[in-house]
Amino acid sequence: MRKQQRLLLLAGLLTPLLGQAAAVLTLSPATGSIQAMRGNVVGWGFTISNPDPNFLVVTSAAFCKTVVVAGFTVCDQFPDPALGTFTDYIAQFNFIVAGPAPESPVVSQAFNQALQTGVGSFAIAPAAPFGTFSGQILLTYDLYSRSPNDPLFDPGSDFIAPGPNGNTLTANAAVSAIPEPATILLVACGAAMLVLRRRR
Repeated sequence: MRKQQRLLLLAGLLTPLLGQAAAVLTLSPATGSIQAMRGNVVGWGFTISNPDPNFLVVTSAAFCKTVVVAGFTVCDQFPDPALGTFTDYIAQFNFIVAGPAPESPVVSQAFNQALQTGVGSFAIAPAAPFGTFSGQILLTYDLYSRSPNDPLFDPGSDFIAPGPNGNTLTANAAVSAIPEPATILLVACGAAMLVLRRRR
C-alpha cells in the first residue's frame, strides 16, 4: 500500500512538469532562408509561442551554426565577416515578453530595418562572395513567475532558474549573397555565345 501511495505522489509531482509544452520559435519567412544582392540589408521576422504558465523574456539573439555541449545549445561557427554582419534586434532594441494574461502567449513581429523589429538583420558586405551560410537563429531567454510589466515584479524573487539544458530556442536559417540581375544576364549571354561557337 505504501508503495502505491509513493507512486501516486510521484506521479502527481511529475504530471505538471510533463504536461508543460515547450516554447517554439518560428521565423518569417518560414523556411528561414533570406537572400539579397551585395551591399543590402535583409532580416527575419518571428513568432514565439510560449504555452508555459511562466513569462518568457528574450535576452539575446545570434545567427550561427549551433552545437550541443554538455546539454547546452551554443554557437559553434559564425558567418564569415566577408559575407556580412548580423545585428540582434529582438533583444537589443525590443523588450519581448511571451506568457499568460495579461501578456500574450504568442508574440509575432515582422522584420523592419527602419523600425529595428524582428529577430535581427544581416548586412551583406559590398564585396561578399556569392554563396550561402546556413545555420540557426539561436535565442536565449529568462523565465519569470510574474510578468516584468507587473508593478509588483521583483527580478530576484520572480526569477526561475534555468533547467539543466538552459533556456534556448533555435530555428533553421540561411542567408545568401546573390549576383545582380545584370551579372546573371551577362553570364547567360556568355554561356550562349560559347554554345554557338562550339556548334560552328
